[in-house]
Amino acid sequence: MSLFGINMEVWSAWLTFAIILLIAEVVTPGFVLACFSVGCVAAAAVSYFGLAWTWQICAFGAASVLAFVVVRPFMTRHFLKPSNAVPTNTDWLIGQTATVTVAFDPNTGEGRVKVRGEDWRGVALDNCPYARGSKVIVRRVDGTRLLVEAVPEPATQNNPPAQEA
Repeated sequence: MSLFGINMEVWSAWLTFAIILLIAEVVTPGFVLACFSVGCVAAAAVSYFGLAWTWQICAFGAASVLAFVVVRPFMTRHFLKPSNAVPTNTDWLIGQTATVTVAFDPNTGEGRVKVRGEDWRGVALDNCPYARGSKVIVRRVDGTRLLVEAVPEPATQNNPPAQEA
């Protein structure tokens, strides 16, 4: 077989493709090309033992699918950590302190809150009737509704003053 004018065995061509895909994987996220590289290595092994092209293609496909199912989830879980992700869209609202602008109805647990100058429909997670002007924390976003809870009160220390002897 001739690849780019270089005479080589078929198995070495598969390994060359595997190396090219691994190099390309370095500059692309997602571990997709690495899975195809695993398929190329499997096809190279089948080719080395002299099996026909159909077996090489089958080995490439099976190993690539297996890598997508087994290796890719492991790699994305360990190397593409969501903790490094920057919150986008409404994710940035979670954990923010909001001010109640329309008191929460005690029957429905719904009211209105303002977060960073934006007015939102709010739903109390604890069904508490928050009064206008009270502070709440956004715990979740559900479509156009913010699910909120009361701001936790700071813990007070009930230590009696030390008596002097």
